[in-house]
Amino acid sequence: MMLGIAASREEKQPLSSLLLKTHRAPLFARLRKIREEGASLQQERPEPLSVLEYEHALDVVEDWLDRARTVFVSGFEDERVGEDVLSDLGKALTSHKKIISSGSELPHGYLVIAQEIGRAVVKIDRLIANMNRYREPPSNTKGQARKGQAGQTPAKGGVVKSSSKARPVFISHSARDEVLAGKLVDLLTAAMKPPLVKADILCTSVPGCRLEGGAQTHERIREEIKSARVFIAVITGVSVDSEYVLFELGARWALGGETIPILGPGEQYDRIPGPLRGNVHALRVEERTDVLQLVDDVARTLGRTAQPGQGWDAQAQAVIKHGGP
Repeated sequence: MMLGIAASREEKQPLSSLLLKTHRAPLFARLRKIREEGASLQQERPEPLSVLEYEHALDVVEDWLDRARTVFVSGFEDERVGEDVLSDLGKALTSHKKIISSGSELPHGYLVIAQEIGRAVVKIDRLIANMNRYREPPSNTKGQARKGQAGQTPAKGGVVKSSSKARPVFISHSARDEVLAGKLVDLLTAAMKPPLVKADILCTSVPGCRLEGGAQTHERIREEIKSARVFIAVITGVSVDSEYVLFELGARWALGGETIPILGPGEQYDRIPGPLRGNVHALRVEERTDVLQLVDDVARTLGRTAQPGQGWDAQAQAVIKHGGP
């Protein structure tokens, strides 16, 4: 039974237990977005799957589950609302990952996971249809900082900061280099073990790697630069003319952390801006050994390993050919 939703008229819950942490309109929007993403995942049944492909599919579902949990935790006072919607899917996901890691046969393919996603989507539909039963928080009448929308909490001084999951990889680039950036994303998502998914990489020009709708761009970019375990800087003639790229490079230099400059087609080391020049070894996109080193460096920093080379050779070649004549 859906908590606080499917209850009969005789089982009315006290109004005090049906409270929202944020106001209804933004929460509606976030629930609908999560619902649509879940419905899309439910319809994807890419079978037959290899073990690697199935692990990747489960990682994508797990990322959706994490984002859905964030919406529920930040939107509802009663944590059992989210548990009722998502717990069965979470248990199925954990069970399937354990079976795969043990080397056993794939557990009925993606169908079981898709069915659990479908049940979660149905429950989200019911929740949306019955949202009027929940009370909104009181309006701000004293000019104090109000709680943010779902996924955000107020910081000191009233600045709203996002609580979205930080991403381990940040690719700094000019929007005019989006083709090269997309090829780097394809390479990293194909080469890592366990796999990276696009949602693990912030690369603002590449679909699947962008900031979510409604994010406060400057604040989030600053947070992501600070928390990223790997910072990849695509260095080209257009990127070093970009104020945003220079800002990102300067922020990363000040904050420290693994920084990997990768030189675009035909670029020389003197193209690297500021204090990074001559102090950080740069890789070249047209050199196969450098592209392979990029994969090894990212894997090492993230505590992962590289997949066998034949599994991602096509993606490596795409990067190399982008830098070739």
